[in-house]
Amino acid sequence: MSSQVLRLPQTARYYATNGLADDLHADAVAAASSTYPVESFDIIVVAFPPIYPAALSDSKFTFSGLGSVGGSKTWINGSLNSRVVAHELGHNYGLFHANRWQVSDGNPISNAGESLEYGDDFDTMGQGGLDAHFSMFGKNRLGLLPDSAVVDVTQSGTYRIYRFDHQAASLGQTQALRVFRDGLSWYWVGLRRALNSHPAINAGAYVIWAPSAEGKTQLLDLNTPGIDTNDAALALNQTLSDSEFGLTLRP
Repeated sequence: MSSQVLRLPQTARYYATNGLADDLHADAVAAASSTYPVESFDIIVVAFPPIYPAALSDSKFTFSGLGSVGGSKTWINGSLNSRVVAHELGHNYGLFHANRWQVSDGNPISNAGESLEYGDDFDTMGQGGLDAHFSMFGKNRLGLLPDSAVVDVTQSGTYRIYRFDHQAASLGQTQALRVFRDGLSWYWVGLRRALNSHPAINAGAYVIWAPSAEGKTQLLDLNTPGIDTNDAALALNQTLSDSEFGLTLRP
């Protein structure tokens, strides 16, 4: 099917300065419906040249990409690349942001910490780059990592896990450990190896808190908490102790 120019009823400035993202999406779908079978698609991505404030000073479109969580709409504002598109499609398929548990007292699991939006520098749903993958929690939610590849740890022992960030990862291998923490979250333990620019992450256990159901994950920065995430992984022979919940992790 050949492409053609489709003109929307309003200008880019009109949509952007009035913050009418939904109207832009609806008008784009309506314009395309005369030529394309838009009703046959689960998700509609509307991509357009940049109209964020840096390109249009009075624009209210402050996003480079936007996706409705569990919905069918995505907007790409001048950033049509695999990183942004994958992130927004993650929202469409039900994922929330990958955050970081930001602390200021040196304790990576401090009760005084707070969730820093987009703070996981290694997750597609955070600030992860082109070498990032969704977390093992995210892949499990998406159905890409089956429950059979996730081990619920209910007793002390030694458990082996395999990397989850490779297209050839065997679904017959354990790719994540899940340890109950409280009524709200679990520890998820995985192994990343694709982050060539972050060797310390590749060499240790990637540990996050994840919700019992849907919601945002929290990267635990286990070496220089609150300062630098490049050494966030739990290194070999390093111990993480959560005395409040009687848990110790040691790779």
